[in-house]
Amino acid sequence: MDNKSVFVTDERVGMFVFSYDATTGKPVAATGSPYPTISNDLGAVAIDPSNKFVYSNDDWSNPVGWKRDATTGALTVIGSATAPLATSALQDIAGMTVTF
Repeated sequence: MDNKSVFVTDERVGMFVFSYDATTGKPVAATGSPYPTISNDLGAVAIDPSNKFVYSNDDWSNPVGWKRDATTGALTVIGSATAPLATSALQDIAGMTVTF
């Protein structure tokens, strides 16, 4: 992580992104936060090592991804997994890990 952003999921709203004030440590919401997802109910968060992509599980079943702006922390949804991943085989995802 580049120590620039804090990611918070809300199961009813979407993905919140915060930077922090370097002097006070106070979280500051990124412009546009919260960022929508496909159907809400987000859970775990994983960030790829390049810090360019953020992933979560949407509706507790489908992995979903966002592209992250390295300067602002802003997220743009890039989509969710498609078949065969987005099937009844994946239900109630509780954690995620990104490896490269």
